[in-house]
Amino acid sequence: MQNSTMKTWFVSLAALLLGAFLFAPSALAQKKDKDVVQIKGGKSEIGKVTAEDFAGVSLEIKAGQTKVIPWADVAGIDYSNPSGLNEALEALNSGKLDEAFTQFEALKNGAGKTRPVLQQHALYNRALVLQRQGKLDEAAAGYKELFAAFPRGRYLRLAGENWINALLTKGDANAAESAVATINLAAQGATGIEADLAMLKGRVSESKKGWAEARAAYETAEKAAPAGSSVAQEAQLGRARCLIGEGKRAEAETILNDLKKSGSSNVVLAGAWNALGELLTEDGKSKRNTEVLLDALYAHLRGVVQYQPLPGEPTVEYERALFDASVVCKYISEVESNGDKKRTYKARSEENLARLKREFPNSRFLPK
Repeated sequence: MQNSTMKTWFVSLAALLLGAFLFAPSALAQKKDKDVVQIKGGKSEIGKVTAEDFAGVSLEIKAGQTKVIPWADVAGIDYSNPSGLNEALEALNSGKLDEAFTQFEALKNGAGKTRPVLQQHALYNRALVLQRQGKLDEAAAGYKELFAAFPRGRYLRLAGENWINALLTKGDANAAESAVATINLAAQGATGIEADLAMLKGRVSESKKGWAEARAAYETAEKAAPAGSSVAQEAQLGRARCLIGEGKRAEAETILNDLKKSGSSNVVLAGAWNALGELLTEDGKSKRNTEVLLDALYAHLRGVVQYQPLPGEPTVEYERALFDASVVCKYISEVESNGDKKRTYKARSEENLARLKREFPNSRFLPK
């Protein structure tokens, strides 16, 4: 991959994120006491959002008439009275964590005044802020509180994964297993949850290097998920990582190369490129080959620049990409014979590691 291509990514990223996440409420949302569910493809549904569950958003069109719109069809929701939610989300997405926490805390504590659908957002994002601040025990408690209040809510999978990630970052795999059991109990009765629950089980088993058990969980998830869905692809990615752990590199590479072309989410694409980058790093390091190491570096930089997680999504692959990019730059500095390049890549290694420490001070990838 050429350096000019990488530069193009950096130039376009800011515009991409701005267009994707910051938008003004639609004119329809200005109607009093009416919420607007924006449907993919440009249409909208108007009514009152009464619930946001794992299966979809429940919209009361008129008295006695409610329809459930699957999340796969939802592009966004404009609430008639968001009670400061938009400002809190904007603060979070801008990295103003203290400000965001204060606003989400106010929403969370507005029982009786804050609509349940908004409280669900507040509980999830409040825990997410704590996790970003490195307050892992408080974050874990926040996710547990969310599941107690909304056991089959819209954030069931994301909150579950972030909860597990917080505990694994602490190095507490047993607590992560207990969290999965709690989530399984909370999710009873949720339609179509089997794949997501299997994914969570696979994550914990993988963290303990139980490759066969983790791979079996990911295979279960892949079979239960709709073909070609993001969950099915995440399961394929997990299976590929397990195959690498089992020493079956060729099988893993076939899966990863398919995913890097067909991945439907940033999580999948960043994960596939990270796994391939780690394999290339092994090759480049053993052969002391700068060109191979550069290919590994560009693979990881995709997860840093091109395939960043969307707001609220797990950040593990982004953290992994930053750390691995730092490692590869260090190796290049050791292999490179040109003095200027050696110093340049050593500096880049330190910059990537410093960025990881700054953005995720308790990242599991940081040296303990």
